[in-house]
Amino acid sequence: MERAHQNLMEDIAGRLDRLPLSSFSYKLLIMMAPAWVIEAYDIGIVGPTIAVLKDLWKPTAAQIATLAIASTIGVVVGLIPSGMLVDRFGRRRVLLYGIAWFSIFTGLGGLAPNIDVLTVCRFLAGLGMGAVFPLPYVYLAEFLAPTSRAKFVGYLNGLLTADYMVPPLTAIYLLGHYEHAIAWRLLFLIAFIPLVYSVILWFVLPESPRWLASHGYREDALALVKRVEDETVRSTKQPLAPAVPAPAVAADAGLRRGDIFRPPFLRRTVVVWLAFFGSLPMFYVLVTYAPTLMVAQGFKLTNSLQFVALLQLAGGIGGVVQGFLGDRIGRRPVIVWYAAIAFLGLLGLAYGSSVAVVLAAGIVVGFCGLGIYPVVKIYIAEQYPTIIRGFATGSAESFARLMGGVLFVYTVPFIAQAGGTRLVTLVVALLLLLATLFPVALFGRETKGRSIDGVGEGPEVIPVPAV
Repeated sequence: MERAHQNLMEDIAGRLDRLPLSSFSYKLLIMMAPAWVIEAYDIGIVGPTIAVLKDLWKPTAAQIATLAIASTIGVVVGLIPSGMLVDRFGRRRVLLYGIAWFSIFTGLGGLAPNIDVLTVCRFLAGLGMGAVFPLPYVYLAEFLAPTSRAKFVGYLNGLLTADYMVPPLTAIYLLGHYEHAIAWRLLFLIAFIPLVYSVILWFVLPESPRWLASHGYREDALALVKRVEDETVRSTKQPLAPAVPAPAVAADAGLRRGDIFRPPFLRRTVVVWLAFFGSLPMFYVLVTYAPTLMVAQGFKLTNSLQFVALLQLAGGIGGVVQGFLGDRIGRRPVIVWYAAIAFLGLLGLAYGSSVAVVLAAGIVVGFCGLGIYPVVKIYIAEQYPTIIRGFATGSAESFARLMGGVLFVYTVPFIAQAGGTRLVTLVVALLLLLATLFPVALFGRETKGRSIDGVGEGPEVIPVPAV
């Protein structure tokens, strides 16, 4: 029985890993894209809200900091159990319930009578977001072949990053047409709309065939893979290459969650945890605090929101380019070079003496700093086999968002009070250098071209090529 299960896993992995991009791939993209649009909107409305509520409710620095991190605390709390649920009950159900959950509590935030109730709603919404954050990457990693995985995730994550333009642009529109006391509430009430999407997704989104196979749903897994293969042949009008079973799957069958903290996964876990943590403060500061920090420097709120939208657009383009490069030259070198260029852009933001320099540096930070996430996230998913991937990616998200999205973001108002926006920017740059660039460059494992289930293959570290 055990041998039959291993043969099934190897067969499913081999058949999926040789599939080219097809109409099914793009249907999956269309199904996943709204989840990221909703996620981007939910996170992005906090920055404009804080900028508005500073005048309306006169909150203290501690209240502002708590509101800024409330949803991220919820994400951190929800990620670990949701990762276990993903491995236990499947990718599909957890994704759908998570979208519905955070849409409801984000919408309810628009009815909050004070900042404390709003903060509680943000925390509860975060619990649902914790279930959703890593899942689109896991889904795409488990369906797509290694030769096109990073590029395709780059397309989708580029869309996600560009979607962060939507909250500031929506805020600009609402603030221009409604009183501020009403406009910020409408920002939150719009979040009820995605409930319709979760209902539609219930009827069209398939479960991951790798998960089905790993949990003994043999007939369901084989039928789904056959359906994907048939659609691929119809779409490409080309015969499929012979399937080559993934022999490493057999060695992964007995893994447990705690194995992510033991060799050969321990070094991988440390590297990806640090890499994700080091890059997150840049995202959170730009999305959550940039409007408030820029207003404090004398910019108009609408101009600040337009600048943030421009950075998100640059990040979307950078994410698409990074995904393409990730499949061409490898995950590690792309992460390293994006981090290095973003570091230089942050220095330009900190010491720029003119509007032109700040604008140029901001575009660089947006392109490389916000565009770094597609390959970072797919890099995390590619470190672990199917049987523990949900827990492993959830753990990485939880650690990174606790350190970079909760603890660091909470300190930003106090860092700004001590040294202004320059000190905030320099701290973000230092974290990117020490936690992301150096660990990945020195200890990261290249995963380009490898089966996502062949995690035991190949050397742990190879040199970072020049570009």
